[in-house]
Amino acid sequence: MDALMPDSWAEPFNFCSDLVVVLDSNHRTIVHVNKQFVHEIAPAHRAVGLSFLTDLIQPSDRPAVETAMSNAFCPGVDYRHEKSLHVATSVCTLVLGVLGQYPIYRSYDWKFTKSEDDKFFLCLGRLVTVLNAERHKDEAEMMDFFDNAPIAMHWLGGTGNIIWANKKEMEVLGYTAEEYIGQPIAKFCPDEQELILNIFHNLGTGNSIHDVPVRFRKKDGRIQHLLIDSNVNWNVDGTFNHTRCFIRDDTERLVRETRLKLQQNQLEELAKTKEALLRKVIHEVRTPCHQIASNLDVLELEDSNNADNRSVFSSLRFAVQHLSDKMEDVGDILMLGDQMVKNFPQLPMNLHEGLTKFNDSFDWFQSSRVEFVKHIELKRGSEVLGNEHGIFRVLRILLYNSLQQTLDGRVVLEVSDVHTDGVSVSFTVSDTRVDSGQGANNGGGEEETSVWAVTSSDTNNLHEDGNALGLSLLVAKNYLLHMDSKLVMIPGLNSNVATFTLKLPMNGNASETLKTPVFYNMSDSKGYVAAELTLEAHKHFEPEPTYSRTQVVDSSEDEGPPSKAVGLNSDTTKSVLVVEDNKVSQMCAQRVLKGMKVLSDVAENGREAIDKLEAHPFAYDLVLMDIRMPVMDGLDCTVAIRKELKLQMPIIAFTAEHGAEMKQQCTSIGMDDFLCKPVNSKEFKTIISKYLGIPVK
Repeated sequence: MDALMPDSWAEPFNFCSDLVVVLDSNHRTIVHVNKQFVHEIAPAHRAVGLSFLTDLIQPSDRPAVETAMSNAFCPGVDYRHEKSLHVATSVCTLVLGVLGQYPIYRSYDWKFTKSEDDKFFLCLGRLVTVLNAERHKDEAEMMDFFDNAPIAMHWLGGTGNIIWANKKEMEVLGYTAEEYIGQPIAKFCPDEQELILNIFHNLGTGNSIHDVPVRFRKKDGRIQHLLIDSNVNWNVDGTFNHTRCFIRDDTERLVRETRLKLQQNQLEELAKTKEALLRKVIHEVRTPCHQIASNLDVLELEDSNNADNRSVFSSLRFAVQHLSDKMEDVGDILMLGDQMVKNFPQLPMNLHEGLTKFNDSFDWFQSSRVEFVKHIELKRGSEVLGNEHGIFRVLRILLYNSLQQTLDGRVVLEVSDVHTDGVSVSFTVSDTRVDSGQGANNGGGEEETSVWAVTSSDTNNLHEDGNALGLSLLVAKNYLLHMDSKLVMIPGLNSNVATFTLKLPMNGNASETLKTPVFYNMSDSKGYVAAELTLEAHKHFEPEPTYSRTQVVDSSEDEGPPSKAVGLNSDTTKSVLVVEDNKVSQMCAQRVLKGMKVLSDVAENGREAIDKLEAHPFAYDLVLMDIRMPVMDGLDCTVAIRKELKLQMPIIAFTAEHGAEMKQQCTSIGMDDFLCKPVNSKEFKTIISKYLGIPVK
């Protein structure tokens, strides 16, 4: 802490004609100045606290001043004799100005001695610069230029004190020169200490700063947002001298940023609302799709002898599947917007059976002008590891795109083994048009399109009429990307080819590779003919071991004979609890179960299902569980069945929700399988039969 000068010293110093400066001997900071110093150099309030050497003496003269001060402080020096005064002549000293004018250097002779108690230095200064009228005018013009500049600026000394500030800066902050100049800059930025230190560090390493936002506290207590530009004035020896700082009001920029942030938040909220609405719409559309598909299956079975209606049923079923696919497209795009990745695990699948079902789904597409050829040649067993949903979803997108765009010509689907590795399968969809000029370009070279680098407008260029669904093609590319493949598109003048290759290894439990290939070849003049197999390559699904009657886990009490659900007639009859809030979905499920000779009961929400299971815990062999329901949803209901009722009967999700995340969530809480609406009756029967341990009917 600086020593305090005795008050009795002040008055005598004011009668001295020389400048008198009293320094603390430890820190060499100014503790007192006389009236002559105030008149020539700076007011006392601006000078006190400054470092005499660092803030007032020009760097080139500091060694001489430092030597004189050290000699004055040597032991044995008698401060009472004139010989104790040590002199530094023609020292460039910074004149700060009485009214806060721009600082200038003038030449002074300085004499130094110490106090009797060694606590203070006494500095006596006398001006030696000759100020003629011309020089005085030049200095006045320079001072006016900086003092009245339209941009705020200040000058910081090496100690961080404000040496000078112009009128604009004090106007911005509301301080007077007496209140602002000479004070530490940190005093006016009380919550920006770390930032100020970082600024000094950057400046001290030789860097300039530009547009650094800093908050200053104004005289009235308000916070003023400012931008600072600054660089350093260096000493001749490369050491720090002082900084030159320019500040600008940053309020307008902050207002703009705040408004933009508010608009961004509003847009994000709107996007979330739209996304929630879209997800709701997707769910609401998929549910009636399932209902239509289920009823089509029933109607087709009842009208199986009417060949005229067969193609009608096929076309309606395709339309339902296509609508469901479009809903899934939208869901996939929403996932991409959320930066979510869809999972495509490799699971056991029957490739030949899947291709047969896929062929059947497109057989309705007839045209007198379009020849539709499906050529499938595989020499491998039927059971492979792959993602059935992803594979046939991509094929549907590519095939539908070509069929829609080919008005006159030929569309070919080819599936074949890749003989180089014995594991991969090649899938190709090509179209050849008689009508010229529909091609994407006049080239013909292969173009490997980077996944998701193509916009919807780019994918529309595959056909000039612009009707291709670019959204669906982007979905197909994304699917293949996450199945470790890519879509290769080869456009031509009158043809387009889209092809991809997937590794589909044999399932470890499958039979050996076929010696004779499975071969489909379908075509006629109208482009439609039933598929013919040269080798029966797939077999009916063998059900897993029969599930036993449901047992209560960890039950110490004897429940007696198993209770029966309402309507059960014998111990061998299987029963299913359908937990579904939609009346039409209830009817569809019960109708198919009835055809399977399986009894069924209905609960319209999760709470009602819990009540039925509590009343008849052994009555049901399987629970078919919707996810989205009022009162209690299917997820909470499943948790209650497993943890509270401790029942272990199979629970199958039966929902319009889709995606790997939902499947994973269902599995994690104790569901055994997942049926995504819309589902055809064959798939429905296969899953139900599997868990009930009955033959597929």
